[in-house]
Amino acid sequence: NLIKEIRRIYPGNLVWATNAHEAMDPLPEFINKFDGIYVTIDSPLVSDNNPSFDEIAAGFNDVIDNLIYEVYRSTGKPLTIALAYPSLEGAAQGCSLLNEHCYNDGLFLHDEADDDILDLEEQARIYEAVLPIVASRTWISGTSIRGYEPTVIIHDHTSSIAGKPAAEIVADWFLRIISE
Repeated sequence: NLIKEIRRIYPGNLVWATNAHEAMDPLPEFINKFDGIYVTIDSPLVSDNNPSFDEIAAGFNDVIDNLIYEVYRSTGKPLTIALAYPSLEGAAQGCSLLNEHCYNDGLFLHDEADDDILDLEEQARIYEAVLPIVASRTWISGTSIRGYEPTVIIHDHTSSIAGKPAAEIVADWFLRIISE
């Protein structure tokens, strides 16, 4: 009933937000009432520090093919995926960096990551490995980078890519996409 009320006064698309950790959050029975699905991804891509490009890509392929694709297959809804990997050593381990239960909102903020070792290159390597995979999946309708902080350019531990090497990689991919 709430969705019907919203649709009476709001003409835009309604999108359900969900998260992919080590497993997908369950979708509600009323998912067909929505126009699309927004999936935040903070899944572990590897299990140890200093992973290679190929290890990150293989881990992300597993997440996309075993978790995210099932959401698309079962709903047929347009999917937007949202990435937020921090610039710190072990970032490809995803939210499992925080604790064994992987409780996180998909972002790494100052108070969650400041005690860890800064690693701008690992963050860049993650985006360099995952963006070609995203681009190769025609069933993914869009991608967002969460945690972007445009007001302050600071080389910190957070998920923001502003002013970091990962921003150049994301910008390059964006330019490739809009030129096609």
